Amino acid sequence: MTIIFGTRLYGKVDKTTEGYYIATSFFHLFYFPLLPLGSYLITKKGWIEWEGVDLVAFYSKSTLVGYLRGISVSGIIALAFGIGYLISEPECRWSDFICALIAISLGAIGLLAFILSYLFSGITTANPELNQHLNLLGDEAKKE
Repeated sequence: MTIIFGTRLYGKVDKTTEGYYIATSFFHLFYFPLLPLGSYLITKKGWIEWEGVDLVAFYSKSTLVGYLRGISVSGIIALAFGIGYLISEPECRWSDFICALIAISLGAIGLLAFILSYLFSGITTANPELNQHLNLLGDEAKKE
C-alpha cells in the first residue's frame, strides 16, 4: 500500500486584484491537511513550485478554510459511500439504513460547505484595505 504524505498549500483565501492570495502550507496524509506549517502570501504558483512571502504568523482564516475544505471532501466521500451502500443493499437492516442516511446527510452538508467556501466572496476575495496592503507586499517581494 502506498502512503501519500508531504506538504501542500491549502486554504486559498483573500485573492487580490494583482492575483496574489493567502494560503497555508500543511503537512498532509493522503492529501488531508493535518498540521499547519505556515501561512504565505502567494505571488506565483506553478504546477509544483510556488513563490511567496512568509506571513510570520498563521493566517487563521486560511488555516480554518484549509481544514474546512479537507473535512468537506471527507464528507463528500461519506456521501458517495452512503449512496453506494443504499443502492447495493436495498433490503438492509434498519440500523445500517440509518447509518447510511447519516453518512448521506453529513456528505450533503460537506458538499454544500465545500461549494460555499469557493463562492462566498468574504472568503475568496480580499476587502479593499487588505487588497491594497497585500498588493504592496507582493509587489515588494517580486522586486527582490
